[in-house]
Amino acid sequence: MTNNNQNGPDRNGPKQNGKGRSTAQPVWPVTRPADLEDVSPFELARRFIYRRWTLVPDGTPPVLAELEKLAVMTALGRWMWRWSPVTIHRALLAGAAVHAVADSAALTVVQLAAHWRQWADEQRRLHTFDCRFGMPPDEYTQVCALFAAAGADPHLGAAS
Repeated sequence: MTNNNQNGPDRNGPKQNGKGRSTAQPVWPVTRPADLEDVSPFELARRFIYRRWTLVPDGTPPVLAELEKLAVMTALGRWMWRWSPVTIHRALLAGAAVHAVADSAALTVVQLAAHWRQWADEQRRLHTFDCRFGMPPDEYTQVCALFAAAGADPHLGAAS
C-alpha cells in the first residue's frame, strides 16, 4: 500500500540512509521529535513557519497542529544545539571574547568549553585521518588557550 500523501513515506519499503534509518519524509502531522531526526533543519524551519503562521486551517485538528509545532521546535532546537560548536569555534577565532560567546549562547564559560570540546575532539580525530578535514592542531590549541584565559579548562570541562 502506498501513502498518497506527498510528504509521506512509501509503505512498501522506505529507502534507508547509511545509518539504517529511513530517508522518507514523515507523514505530517508528526508529534514526536524522534520521528524528525532525519528531516533537514531547513524543512523543520519551513514546517515551523507554516504551522506558526497559518491562519487558515488545513484540516489538521488544533491539538495535533500544536503538538506538531512543539515537536518541530524541539527537533529544530536539537539541530541548532548540535551545530552550535561550529559557530562557537568560528566566533572565537574571529576575535570574540569567550564571555561574549558564552552570553550569546546562554551558557556559562565552563558549559561553553565543555560543549565546544565534545565537538572539537571529534574534529581533531577527523583531522588525524585526513588533514583536509577536521580541526588543525593549531586552531585547537588557540581556542583552548582562550578558554583557559577565561577561567575554563576545556580539557576537563571544569573551572581551572
